[in-house]
Amino acid sequence: MMKTVWTALTTLLVTATLTNAGIKAGMNELQVQGSLSLQTASEPDEKYYTASGALIYNYFFAPQVSVGACSMLVAALTDPETGGKKDMVSLFLLGRLDFYLTRSGSAPLIPYVGAHGGGAAYQVDTGDSSDSDFTAAYGGHAGLKFFVDERTSWNVEGNLTQYRPEIEDHRSLIRLYQVMVGYSQYF
Repeated sequence: MMKTVWTALTTLLVTATLTNAGIKAGMNELQVQGSLSLQTASEPDEKYYTASGALIYNYFFAPQVSVGACSMLVAALTDPETGGKKDMVSLFLLGRLDFYLTRSGSAPLIPYVGAHGGGAAYQVDTGDSSDSDFTAAYGGHAGLKFFVDERTSWNVEGNLTQYRPEIEDHRSLIRLYQVMVGYSQYF
């Protein structure tokens, strides 16, 4: 088993080294991401595992800078302490600004950091009632793009998004911690 893992990692590294890929000004990126993550609220003190999926579009107006838009759907799954189900679904529409931390236009491994902001539409079912609303959302992210060829990359991104619902039992700041894994196509 360990030999298979090392063979796969070596093959991946050699492929990345030989790949003449990277980000250039004027490129467009379409990215799909998914995550199992953690969502916390300060009042009441709650934690829930969530599942999320995102569709992201980026435009590179310079090799080191992109602007984009993200649509992300997040569904709360269970409370990690009690195993109880949480009925909360959020839809985020966010603008993004990313800075790429390489100087080369042909690097196979590209780290980046960025910020995002926009809005979240959410619905919470408290058992007795169902409430929904729209509120501001903001946060930051950092990630790594691994190019497998000139127009394709696999991505991993750490993401923190915050928002404050205006629902009766949920007036606290909610933080969504995510490790997103994704795939990008460049055109």
